[in-house]
Amino acid sequence: MNCIEVEKGHGRRGAEFAGSLRGKAFDLSDHDFALLETACAFHTHSIPTDDITVQTCWDADRLDLGRVGIVPDPRYLCTAVAKAPELLDWAYERSRLRYEPRICREWGIKP
Repeated sequence: MNCIEVEKGHGRRGAEFAGSLRGKAFDLSDHDFALLETACAFHTHSIPTDDITVQTCWDADRLDLGRVGIVPDPRYLCTAVAKAPELLDWAYERSRLRYEPRICREWGIKP
């Protein structure tokens, strides 16, 4: 069963959006794209995984929660780097100020 069939909501929509950009904005092997789909689809309800790529995607999403006024909780982060107090503070402040990565402008995406 495809992970996209299991997860509902905005995670699944994010995975579908990534699929619509594949081959246009980026190229990934089938294996790497499956990791991206998993990371998107399950980012709000993490499934156990030892895959560092998926863990890093989840951490990146959680470290940006300041954009909606939520301070990231280290209990929900996967990697030691993301849990470091200095990085947590830096990421929260950056997201609280609604930092917009250049790639958003290049792709025409409004964060």
